[in-house]
Amino acid sequence: MADPTKPDARSPDHLRRPLAVLVLFGIVFGYAEAATVVYIRMTLDPIHQRVFPDRAADDLFPLLTVEQWSREGPATATAFMEISREFSTVLLVAAVALATSRDVRQWFASFMLTCGVWDFFYYLWLRLLLGWPRTLHDWDLIFAAPLPWVGPVWAPLLVAAVMVVSAGIFFRLEVSARPLRPRAIHWIAVLTGALVIMTAFWWDARHLLASGVPEWFNWPLLSAGLILGLAGFLHALYQRA
Repeated sequence: MADPTKPDARSPDHLRRPLAVLVLFGIVFGYAEAATVVYIRMTLDPIHQRVFPDRAADDLFPLLTVEQWSREGPATATAFMEISREFSTVLLVAAVALATSRDVRQWFASFMLTCGVWDFFYYLWLRLLLGWPRTLHDWDLIFAAPLPWVGPVWAPLLVAAVMVVSAGIFFRLEVSARPLRPRAIHWIAVLTGALVIMTAFWWDARHLLASGVPEWFNWPLLSAGLILGLAGFLHALYQRA
């Protein structure tokens, strides 16, 4: 016999607390990441100015090479440490999403929701702490591994918006009589779309690793990845109807 004091698995009450935890974590973690970036810039900006004296003080590009970083930077501030720190942030978000989820479907949606909220508030906190980005067209080094993820600020925010909205629809359907049950073809479309999106951010990596400056973002490839991923998601919704 069901315990009347416990929320039903399909009731909104069952999801309210874990979703609140995920959103709050995304907001707080966005601040932690923004504060970390402030400290990193305090360390690296003087080095960047010495190596590239013709660049503006708050310009992230050209990127420092591993050799320049090792030669000019503090002995403890290695490129490996920064890359491993970034991998750790993703693993932490994945672990929090796993702790609040019942199955793989919920874990994936929880991961997308948390990443999207994290990304939005990361840039909001950076704006409040540094006055940067000045516009949505400012170029950013979004992630450093396995290749530099580079794009204008609007690009990761667009992806974050799609992630948050898609996850919101998923969790809204979780409390309905017919929750979303994606099949293999839907997973393939969504994950392939994610890979295409990542490729858009990696597109100019060779040029950037050779101390180049970003000039054009591959928005057609980003659009193709978003369309492919959304097509898989919308087809899953259609088959549910």
